[in-house]
This record gives sequence, C-alpha cells and structure tokens, in this order.
Amino acid sequence: MDTTAALMRDFGMQQVQQHQTTEWRVAYNDAITAWFESLPAGSEFIGEEMRQAVEPITGQPTHVNAWGAMAGSALRRWTKTERVALVGVRRATVTSSHARLYPLYRKNR
Repeated sequence: MDTTAALMRDFGMQQVQQHQTTEWRVAYNDAITAWFESLPAGSEFIGEEMRQAVEPITGQPTHVNAWGAMAGSALRRWTKTERVALVGVRRATVTSSHARLYPLYRKNR
C-alpha cells in the first residue's frame, strides 16, 4: 500500500473522530466492544452491521464519516490482535448504502 495514501487516510479518519464529542466516541467504543464480545467465534460481519448495532445506543454522529472512522479504528485494533480476519466481501442491505460491497470480517476468538 502507498504509504502516503495510508497516512492521508489515517489523518482524515483522525480529523473526523476529533470532531465528535468525547461522550459520543466513548459511547461508540463501549457499545462496539460490547457488541463484538457478544459475537460467537466464527461470526461474520460487515461495517454496516457494526453501525446498526451501536446506532441505537450512540445516536447519530455530527458527521456521517465518523461511522467509518470509528469502525476502522476498532477493526484495525481487532486485526492487529488477530481477533478478526478479513475473509471476503458482502453486499450492504441498507437502502442508503446502495448495495455497495463491504469488507467481510470473521471473528476468530
């Protein structure tokens, strides 16, 4: 991967996260951790399902890109610790996602 592109991606995600309230970020992290821990090993999921799991708890962020930024942070943490693996792609089912393809992850442990 191009290092410059990755740095710019990470910087943009950090900017979006910093513009959310501390309360929203904490609520997201608590909710996504609880959701992930509730999944049995072998469960497969996409980012859309992560958002659907936590949105009733967190409410909407101030910017729509915060969903991807926060999910990306969690997924990088879980990937680095080998708690998840990228196993393919799956189509989104939420109408507003326009059936786009999302990375598909599997919980290892």
